[in-house]
Amino acid sequence: MNEALFNKFILQFLVPIFGDQRALFVFDRYRAHLTSSVIETCRKHKITPSLIPASTTPLTQPLDVALNKPFKGLIKEFTEEIREEKEALEDIERWSTSQHRIVTTEAVGRAWEEWNKAQSQRKIIIQSFRDTGISLPVDGSCDHELKIKGFSSGELVLGDWARSEGEMGYGLLEWENVELPVTSDSTNTNLEFALFDES
Repeated sequence: MNEALFNKFILQFLVPIFGDQRALFVFDRYRAHLTSSVIETCRKHKITPSLIPASTTPLTQPLDVALNKPFKGLIKEFTEEIREEKEALEDIERWSTSQHRIVTTEAVGRAWEEWNKAQSQRKIIIQSFRDTGISLPVDGSCDHELKIKGFSSGELVLGDWARSEGEMGYGLLEWENVELPVTSDSTNTNLEFALFDES
């Protein structure tokens, strides 16, 4: 993915879906996402870019939080099943790269079909956006719903980013140097936020 492809993705896929309504687009800090032309494309089409902080995707990216593990489990299950099927029909002493690719592609397709059979998947996806805070109101009224690995309920006080510390009734300075607990999925204990002003 490069800057040109990312802009093309926004224009060809997101803009037609959102039309003229305001939208939030959450993505990671990959360098092709952070260019001035990408940010300008978003602004021009009323899309607010929201960046997942560096090294926090296991904690804050909805797919990582709720979907990837079970989906990867299905892929593994179908890969083993397809390999067994092929080995029963053909005499395969050593798998070639091409054969591995074919099996992987078929396994991903079967996993996707299986994944989409479950009616609860939509509910899981919606809940993962709430758990990570992406679809919660920015006024802080539902911060108690945040579920971030390593933090207990109510431990995080975020509040409304659009209001001053005095209006919120607490100071943000005490949170500036707080270290996050290191998890097995994370190597960086510092959260890094980027906010693009929409003026």
